[in-house]
Amino acid sequence: MLEKVAALHRRLRGGEAPESVFRPETYLSEITEEEFLYSKSSWEFITDSYLKYARDYPFINYFWTIRNIHIPIWRVSRIIEELPRTAIVHSPSTGYVGFISSLISGMWNAPFILTEHGIYTRERKIDILLSDILQEEKFFFQREYGETGYIKSSG
Repeated sequence: MLEKVAALHRRLRGGEAPESVFRPETYLSEITEEEFLYSKSSWEFITDSYLKYARDYPFINYFWTIRNIHIPIWRVSRIIEELPRTAIVHSPSTGYVGFISSLISGMWNAPFILTEHGIYTRERKIDILLSDILQEEKFFFQREYGETGYIKSSG
């Protein structure tokens, strides 16, 4: 499981979305929610990623952020199995509904229309800024030019 997850993240960081990303069965059988949340190899992936990309950030916050942003992937993959087939897919944002829409589009080979209006992004920034958990950190959009970020590049 560790190698599957690591390979997927490497490809996504490189701007390449492998075909498997658009198939719900990837999240329901190839890399299950239980494996991602509870396996030793997942723990190793999370700790390795932390050391590589976010060493200056509190580990407990990193750990729970990783878990909480990934859990919906499996939840929406299960929801898709219950949806009626459609000829075209529309998403009003790039958030989780955009993820669901891209899965549906890939699964049914249906055209996908995205009409992002920026509202979702602004709402998430507001949520992050108002969060009590992460008040000790300055986020990338709060920093002045030249300030170093807490997520380090591997290069």
